[in-house]
Amino acid sequence: MTFKLGKGSAFVKSRLRRLPQSEDIWEADFLPEAEHWMGLVVEQVHGAVPAMKMLEAVPSVNDLAHLLSDAMYRPLYDSWRRPRTIRLRDNPEWQALVRHLHELRIDVEFRDDLPAWDDAAAEYQSPVKPCG
Repeated sequence: MTFKLGKGSAFVKSRLRRLPQSEDIWEADFLPEAEHWMGLVVEQVHGAVPAMKMLEAVPSVNDLAHLLSDAMYRPLYDSWRRPRTIRLRDNPEWQALVRHLHELRIDVEFRDDLPAWDDAAAEYQSPVKPCG
């Protein structure tokens, strides 16, 4: 099966290409939860989360593109930037995004293990504990 990045995607390369490029390595993935999917982009070194998104349906390559675009262009903290590398779990659907990321001079690595992402996801999943 071939997956394709949709025309309506928020992943506008001309806009993203103008952003400064950092040496950051980001890990990105989605996690199924009880009634939704949680998408996170996590900075590998510091564990900071530049983007987070909740979805009601199984995420598509367009959802991943939107999540990454938000992390670059509308980060939850710090300033606009493109990372040097994005690490993803090996999902055949994500392959459709590789060429587009390479055009932005972003390296893509597929890994079985995303330790910074796993740590951040565990924190977001933890139940809220009372203070004191």
